[in-house]
This record gives sequence, C-alpha cells and structure tokens, in this order.
Amino acid sequence: MGKLRKVFGDRLRILRKARGLSQEALAEKADTHFTYIGVIERGEQSPTLDTVEKIAKALDMETKELFLFPSGEQAESESLKILVEELLKAKDTKTIRQILRILKQVLRLSKEKT
Repeated sequence: MGKLRKVFGDRLRILRKARGLSQEALAEKADTHFTYIGVIERGEQSPTLDTVEKIAKALDMETKELFLFPSGEQAESESLKILVEELLKAKDTKTIRQILRILKQVLRLSKEKT
C-alpha cells in the first residue's frame, strides 16, 4: 500500500466525519458507490482525478483542500476531535451537559497544575 494513498484516505475520512457524513451519504453526493469510499479511505486504491473532483464537490470544498495533509500533532488533534464528536453524537442533551461539566473541571485542574 502506498503511503500517499493511506494519507489521502485518512484525510478523506477526517473531512467526511467532520461534515457529519456517512460513507453512504458522501458516496451518494459524489455519485459513486459507498464501498468505493471505504476502499479509498483505507488506502487500498487511489481514486481517479475525476473522482477526487466529485468528492471535493460533495464535501463542498476546493479539490486542493483534499491534499492539505496536516502532520504530527495537528493531525492527531484533528483525529481526536472527530473521535470525541463521534462519541457525543449518540448522547442526549443531559449527558452532554454532564460531560461538559466534567471536562471543564478536568481542564481547570490541568491548568492549576501548570
């Protein structure tokens, strides 16, 4: 598997999730099959330039933005934020408020230690 294919696939997954789209929803908007989106995200195949253009349009972004690969800590931070969003998505408002209170306390304690 080529490294560029993997990096591109990871970037696509991050952008898709950040927009709250499933693979199926993105595929529909990009006029392609959802299994193909999965194949691209896993880095198993490289999309054609036409497909890249359709995906960018479906994500409502310029094609070149798909190739702006964050690195290191920025990439990890972006991935972690999406994981948090995914975890919160299925929670009700009461639970999210409780999580927010806990998070604020943790951040306050963290700030006091530094």
